[in-house]
Amino acid sequence: MNTTKKLATAAILLASASAFLMMELPKIKTAETNNGNPAAQMILYYGNSCPHCKTVENYIAENGLAEKLRIEQKEVSSDRTNQDEFIRTAKSCGLGSDNLGVPMLWDAKTQKCHSGDQTIIDFLRQADTKPPL
Repeated sequence: MNTTKKLATAAILLASASAFLMMELPKIKTAETNNGNPAAQMILYYGNSCPHCKTVENYIAENGLAEKLRIEQKEVSSDRTNQDEFIRTAKSCGLGSDNLGVPMLWDAKTQKCHSGDQTIIDFLRQADTKPPL
C-alpha cells in the first residue's frame, strides 16, 4: 500500500472515530447528569394536592436546598412514570404498599427513604449543615 492510500485510510478512520465520539459523548454526559445539572443526590416524591408535601417544598425553596443538595422533585399523583418509580424506590427501602405516602425523600448516598414532612425537614436541615464532599 502506498503512502497516499495509508494517509487516506488513516484520515477516514480518524474522521469516523471523531464522528462517533461527537455523537456518543452527549449521551454519556446525559447519563451522568439530569437536565444538564449534576445527577440528583436526593429525590423528593410529592403530590400536587398534598399539604405536607407543600410544607417540604416551601422549606426547600426558602432555604435554596434544591441546588445545594441536588434535590430533584417528582410529582407522583398525575405522572404514571414517577408513580411507578416512587413505588419501586419505596419497596427498595423496605416500605410495603401499606406504608406508601408522600412526601417521601430518597437519599442516593445512603439509599434510604425518609417519609413525612417533619422527618424530611429534620433530615434536610442536618444534610444542609454538613460540609460538601
